[in-house]
Amino acid sequence: MKIPGLNGDGGRECTVPRMSVSEPNEAYILKTLENGLSVLMLFSPTRPRLSLKEIDDELHLGKSRTFKLVRTLLKMGFLKESVPGPGYSLGPSVAVLGLTALGQMDARRLAGPILAELAASTQETAILTVRNGDYSVVIDKVDSPLSVRMAAEIGARGVLYAGASNLPLLAFGPEELREKYLSGEVTLKRFTDNTASDAKSLSKLLDAIRQRGYHVSKAEVEQDIMAVGAPVFDRRKSVDFCISVAGPLQRMEPREEFIIREVMKAAERLSSLLAV
Repeated sequence: MKIPGLNGDGGRECTVPRMSVSEPNEAYILKTLENGLSVLMLFSPTRPRLSLKEIDDELHLGKSRTFKLVRTLLKMGFLKESVPGPGYSLGPSVAVLGLTALGQMDARRLAGPILAELAASTQETAILTVRNGDYSVVIDKVDSPLSVRMAAEIGARGVLYAGASNLPLLAFGPEELREKYLSGEVTLKRFTDNTASDAKSLSKLLDAIRQRGYHVSKAEVEQDIMAVGAPVFDRRKSVDFCISVAGPLQRMEPREEFIIREVMKAAERLSSLLAV
C-alpha cells in the first residue's frame, strides 16, 4: 500500500506494510500515542470535564505517565484546563479535526436531507450513527418537531450491544467484532431489564436483527424510550452506519409498523447513494 508524503522528503511515496484495518498488527502500534488517544476518548457529552486523578483511575497508567500525556495534549491544543478548575476538557484542536472529519464524511452529507424527511414523516428524532471501535457515535441528527422528544447529542457515544442506533452496527459488522462480544471479552452492562446482557440472549438478538434487517428497541437503554434502527450498506456491502428514530415509547408504539417502514426506506435510500 502506498501512502503519499509520509517520509517527509518532499511528498514522495513510501511503502508501508499491508495489514487488516479491523485487526492492526501490534508490532506497528505506538503505545505512547495509543495511550494519548485513550485519554481523549475518555471525554464525552456526559463527561465533558475530567480531573487528572479521574483520567489515571480510568487508564491505570501511573500518575507520572498520565501527567506527561496530559501536558503534551495541553501543549498541542487537544486538551485545555477547565474553568473553574482543577480539571481538563477537550481543546480546540479536537474541534478542528472533528469538523474536518465530519465535512469529509460522505454519509453524513448525503444523509442530511434523508434525516430531515424521516423526522418530518415520523415526527420523531432521526439519528445517524457510525461505528467507531467498540462504540457508536452520533454524527448527525434532526430533532423531532414535537416539544416532548428524545434528546440526541452529536458526538454522543453508545455501546454496540444495546439500542436501535447501535445493535444493527454490531449485527451486520465484521464476524470478529461479534465474536468479541459473544466470547465474553466485552462486559455487557445491563441498562434496563430489557438489555441483552449475556452472550446467549445477545447472540439470539443479533441473529434476529440480521434476519429482519432492522431492530426495534423498547426501553432497552432508557426506560420509556423506543427506537427503530436499520443498517446502511456501502458499495462494499459493509455496514459502518445506522439510521434510526427515537422517541417516547407511548407515542411510538402505536405507530410501530409505519415507523419501521419509514426507517427501512431511509436506510435503503442512503445505502443506494453510498453504493454509487
